Order: sequence, then structure tokens, then C-alpha cells
Amino acid sequence: MNLSIKGLEKAKILTAKVDLENKKLSTEIYFDKLDFTGTYLVNGRILILPIQGHGRAEISFGDIIIRFYTEYELLNNNGTDYMNLTNSKVSYTVKRAAYNLKDLFNGDEFLGEQTNKFLNENWKDLHQEFSPAIAGSIKTVVLKILTRILDVVPFNEIFLP
Repeated sequence: MNLSIKGLEKAKILTAKVDLENKKLSTEIYFDKLDFTGTYLVNGRILILPIQGHGRAEISFGDIIIRFYTEYELLNNNGTDYMNLTNSKVSYTVKRAAYNLKDLFNGDEFLGEQTNKFLNENWKDLHQEFSPAIAGSIKTVVLKILTRILDVVPFNEIFLP
């Protein structure tokens, strides 16, 4: 899935816990709003609704709290230790969601509009159905960001001795 997320720069860290002895990190981060844009492919049922389509998906979450937990190991590269994240987990809660799936039913505007209306009226149930996949996407993005940082910033510059 080709996915982009907007709103990450407005993160507010609620908690951050570091256990250096057991090599564990956890954090809770709040976002007023996150906008996800990507492509979707669906042919089946969502809740009770038969649905078919392929196209652009726009999903907005409001009042979202992401909980990120990870363990890490230290890898030595030329005498310098770097963090390598292992056993990472993501969960989240959201208080608002809006879905807009483009090109449903081969571009039938009426069916697409009615389906999106149904999805948004039943967003809580829909969200429960999709939350594992969404959590996986969030985890992938978070790990990509953190890995870029941790690959170049030594451990002793992150956690001063």
C-alpha cells in the first residue's frame, strides 16, 4: 500500500519511559488530527455492506493517542554503539474518524457517495474492523522514522552517560 500520513509534525508527547537496564522504551503520543492518504483495493463486505472498488483512500482521525513500545539491542559499529529496535508494538485510540474511498463501484458516484456516508455513520464499527491493519501501518511509519535517526545517531548521544 502506498501510504502518506500528514500531521505527524504536531505530535505532543504525553509520556516517555526508558528502561536502560532492560533495554525497553515506551511512549504515548497525542495528535489532534492525522490524515492518511493511500490506495485501497476492496471486493467483499465491510460490516454488512457489499463493497467493491479500487482507488484513492482518504482517512482522517481526530484526537488520536498512539502507544509505542519497543525493546532494543545495541549494535557496535567501529567502536560506537547504535540502537537496533526489536519486538516493537503499536496500539492506538481514536475519538473521531472520517473515511472517503474514491472510485467505489467502478466510479458510480451515487453508490460511492452512499457507501461513504454509511461508512462515516458507522465509523466506530468500521474502525474496529480495520484497526489491526491501521496499527500495522502506523508501526511501519514510526519504525521507518526512528530507524533513520537511530542508524546515524550513536546511543551515547541519545542517552548521555
